[in-house]
Amino acid sequence: RNRLGRLQKRVGDDRIKDDIDTLNGLLNAVAAITPDQFSKYQRLVSLLNNLDGTHFGWNPKQADDRLVLFTESIQTLEFLQQHLPKDCGLKDAQVAVLRGDMRDSDLAATVDQFNNQSSPIRLLICSDVASEGINLHHLSHRMVHFDIPWSLMVFQQRNGRIDRYGQARQPQIRYLLTDSNNPK
Repeated sequence: RNRLGRLQKRVGDDRIKDDIDTLNGLLNAVAAITPDQFSKYQRLVSLLNNLDGTHFGWNPKQADDRLVLFTESIQTLEFLQQHLPKDCGLKDAQVAVLRGDMRDSDLAATVDQFNNQSSPIRLLICSDVASEGINLHHLSHRMVHFDIPWSLMVFQQRNGRIDRYGQARQPQIRYLLTDSNNPK
């Protein structure tokens, strides 16, 4: 969308017409993808609903079994926030997000709620704003990386939110990789 918008501003430049057509085609193809056709998302739903045979074992009915889910882009975070509650049988109050455009006080309040056993929050969907400096291990020992960051150091920082001193249970961390059938 960003590239398409920049190209469309260059009115009268015939050299970019093919690029605009290609990008419009890609935009339409992506818009047609529904959650049931998004294999990586379906893999996540199977993992969270304990349908995939990996014994991930997350139980959102248990107040002390919170899950942290990391993603790279805000668009993906919003997609997950919109679709996961329904597909995993969660109420809206059971899902919270941490994203970089939140005020510091809102970030801190969300973390406090996530760490409070009486809170209804069971799933915390995070952008990289939550990668450093916050403790999420009090009620959570499970984490999923929906997107894979470019830097391996980011993994360590993210994992450190639940894998830290004071963690009473063995952390369970999953990485959802995307395999392409295209050899290029």
